[in-house]
Amino acid sequence: MDIKYPSNDYLNRQKKIRGSLEASMNAFKDLIKDKIHPKNKTAAYEEKTVGVLNNLLSEANDLDQVRPGEGIFGLIVLCLRTNLKLKDMVIEQEHKIKELELEIRRLKSR
Repeated sequence: MDIKYPSNDYLNRQKKIRGSLEASMNAFKDLIKDKIHPKNKTAAYEEKTVGVLNNLLSEANDLDQVRPGEGIFGLIVLCLRTNLKLKDMVIEQEHKIKELELEIRRLKSR
């Protein structure tokens, strides 16, 4: 006896949306890693940034349509992790500045 299951696109759609959201999150992470000085950002760079943010919101919304809450919580986690990473980078820079100030004082005292 062969059982014929109805075709269900739910799992394929969910997989596609998750893949798209993951790609958007990776693009956002690349923006965070970028070292372009704010004064050197071009209009094209700004358009790319807006595009990445729009994609994140759109993909999160699509995922919420499939599994309510998953998209928005994904964005919340991304934001929190990004803030923690940026905090660590700021602390690292502050530490380097203090070391350089100490080195300057040592050199001046010679």
